[in-house]
Amino acid sequence: MARTFGISVTHDFPHLGRRVMLVNARKLWTEESDSILVLMAIEDVTERKRIHEELVRSNEDLQRFAYVAAPAMRSDAPSRTPRTTCLIRAWASPIS
Repeated sequence: MARTFGISVTHDFPHLGRRVMLVNARKLWTEESDSILVLMAIEDVTERKRIHEELVRSNEDLQRFAYVAAPAMRSDAPSRTPRTTCLIRAWASPIS
């Protein structure tokens, strides 16, 4: 069974700037020539990596916010319940 190997390479191209490339290679054996070939694929994953890093940063920000906001929301919950109920009733009533 042939295994696939992959590595991430960062390179500064003169006209494109810094790009992140994912390089995959797989050994292939051919019966006809009784030899081993190497199939390589190179994929530009710069945008995917940027989006992933942005998502990780956003999730960290959200976790920090939840850590700070959760105690305040729990302590304020009983006083908010009548207001929330009143708003729900107002929205549910027919519009005149």
